[in-house]
Amino acid sequence: MTRVQEWFWYIESLLVITLLCALKTVQCDQQHIPVYYPNRIVFTNESRPFTIRVTRFICTETPYEVSELLQCKTVLRRNKPTFFNVILHVPKVLNVVYFQVKTYYRLNEYQAFPVDISVEACAYLRNPSEDIFSRHVMSVVFITMPDLLYYCPQGNTTYRAAFWLEDKFFPMSVPAGDYRMDIRFSDELNKTLISYQVHFSVRRRGQHIPVYYPNRIVFTNESKPFNVRVTRFICTETPYEVSELLQCKTVLRRNKPTFFNVILHVPKVLNVVYFQ
Repeated sequence: MTRVQEWFWYIESLLVITLLCALKTVQCDQQHIPVYYPNRIVFTNESRPFTIRVTRFICTETPYEVSELLQCKTVLRRNKPTFFNVILHVPKVLNVVYFQVKTYYRLNEYQAFPVDISVEACAYLRNPSEDIFSRHVMSVVFITMPDLLYYCPQGNTTYRAAFWLEDKFFPMSVPAGDYRMDIRFSDELNKTLISYQVHFSVRRRGQHIPVYYPNRIVFTNESKPFNVRVTRFICTETPYEVSELLQCKTVLRRNKPTFFNVILHVPKVLNVVYFQ
């Protein structure tokens, strides 16, 4: 397996197992036995040369035959990780839970990446591997949901899951770009319990990737039955709390469009920008 393929194996496992173990029991008759895993990694807040941003979660293949999806919601939060809130009712007891992951990288369109995973989750939790990727995944789970990491059986309950990703959960080197992961949980008969997509981006700090948008309108100089004249631009609400306005100037030009010259210093990294 190449280094890039190993990285994708790691991140796929992180996404899937974290969600599996983040399923919070609302009601369940079974006795839960905590997973024993002492060889955990200690994560630090050391700065990474990239940022991770999950843009949306989408539940697919609904409605499900052996479970009931009560909620599937993406929660975008300003300057904080995106949350995936899901409520899933699974009426039967599960001693076997399969999950499958397929990864796609976006060029002009999403292209399949040659790393697919298919694992029986209950067996994995009973006997997790000691390789670095498995240790990474299990360590993240113990940080996010330490009291909810139990051996199978699962099911016979309603689950509430709150899932998110942070930069510190990732290795120091991650390929930049836009990604989509298709994730599916199923029972022993291959019937879908839940299926969803994760859309996320990896951006190098200070690196700008142009937006790809081919379906643009071509404007012409065809004469219009009207004239537009901008008389002034005015910057309002100054001074700003999180940025510094260095110049805000209206430039009137004879027989030419009016210019708006602005210089703005923004010291912090922005992954969410609202406009009204």
